[in-house]
Amino acid sequence: MLLCVVSKREIVKLKEIVRDIDYNAFVIVADVREVVGEGFIEYKTPKNNTLK
Repeated sequence: MLLCVVSKREIVKLKEIVRDIDYNAFVIVADVREVVGEGFIEYKTPKNNTLK
């Protein structure tokens, strides 16, 4: 299984790449509200950070 997060303008290209590799691949396209992590929204560290 491969999970990709891409912009709306990248969806068509991603589907073309998948089709070229595996014509019978199962692909789900879904809208997301927020993506957190490297390359996306960064976690905000509270000033009194008690997590270690």
